[in-house]
Amino acid sequence: MLLILQNYTDEYNEELGIEEAEKLRNVDREIIHEIEYKLKAPPTACYPLYFISVGDGTEERLVYVGKTSSKTHRFSGGHRATLKLHAPVYEGLSKHIYFGTVVFLDHEKKYMPLEFIQPFEDAKNLLSNIEAGLIYDLKPELNSIYLNKNHASFNMLVNVENHSRRANLLKNMQVSI
Repeated sequence: MLLILQNYTDEYNEELGIEEAEKLRNVDREIIHEIEYKLKAPPTACYPLYFISVGDGTEERLVYVGKTSSKTHRFSGGHRATLKLHAPVYEGLSKHIYFGTVVFLDHEKKYMPLEFIQPFEDAKNLLSNIEAGLIYDLKPELNSIYLNKNHASFNMLVNVENHSRRANLLKNMQVSI
């Protein structure tokens, strides 16, 4: 299984000063139409996991791992973990949010995004397993559940790739769940 991280500021081109000419060009609309005609529209890509860190460079450390949820709008009212970042211990430290997409690899190295797993209940169970295992293994200080006992239902090897331009946090590492 592959977990690909993207920093919020990279995804939305904030604070990076990316010139318009450097952004990805739109794919030809005829090609998109042809793909959708033959294969139908794919499921919407999503970033079902998020990681909150504090600090910069070699001093950056992971403080929270969580699942996203479109039903609860995790950050609209001030998520509990983000509110804890106002504690004096985090004063003066920069705060970062990384979003992760989950991709599974089969024995032939073919990719399958979590969004393609059917039925939906199986995808939810896989995501919960990954979240619980990552929290247990990485021990982020602001998580309050899954820290002291591995609640993952089955074993997995997670390859984490950080595709962010600004950090080395969780870059190219393997986590055994």
